Amino acid sequence: MRQRISNLKPTHLIVAALIVSLIVVGGIIVHVSFKTPMEYAALAQTQLHEKNYRAALKNLTKAAEGGMAESQYTWAVMYDGGDKIPENRALALKWMKAAADQDYPNALYAIGVWMQRGYMGDYQPADLMILYERAAEKGNINAITGLIALYDGENPDRQAYWYRQLQERKNKNGH
Repeated sequence: MRQRISNLKPTHLIVAALIVSLIVVGGIIVHVSFKTPMEYAALAQTQLHEKNYRAALKNLTKAAEGGMAESQYTWAVMYDGGDKIPENRALALKWMKAAADQDYPNALYAIGVWMQRGYMGDYQPADLMILYERAAEKGNINAITGLIALYDGENPDRQAYWYRQLQERKNKNGH
C-alpha cells in the first residue's frame, strides 16, 4: 500500500482533494437548498404578503404537494377565483378536497359552501351538516353560523347548542 501511495504524483493528490471537496460542498448545497413542506408554506406566505406572486406560487405548490393543508386550501381558493393564476375549478376542487381530507376547518366549510352553490352536484343535506359540524368543532365561525341557519326550524336543540358555541367563541375573542 505504501508503495502505491508513494507512486502517486502530486497532481493526482490535488485532483483527488478537489473531487472530495466538490462532493462535500455539493452535499452542503443540496442540504441547504432542501426545505420541508412547512418551510415552503411559510416562505410562500411571506412572498404572498410581499406580492411576489411568482415565487409564492412556486413555493405554495411545493408545500401543497408536500401535504400542508393550509397551502392546499390557499391553492384551491386561488384556483377557484382565478387569483394570480387562471381559474380552474377541477384543480380547486382537488386541492380543497385534499385539505378537507386533513380536517382543515376552512376547507371543510368551503366544500359545504360549494355544495350549496351546486359546484359538487347533488348533495344530501346531511352531508352538508356533517361538513359544517366538523368545521365548527374545529372553530370555524362561518360554519357555526351556517349550522345555526341550517338547524332553524329543523332541530331547535342543535340550533341552540351552536348558538351557545358562537356566543362562547365571541366572548372568548372579546367580541
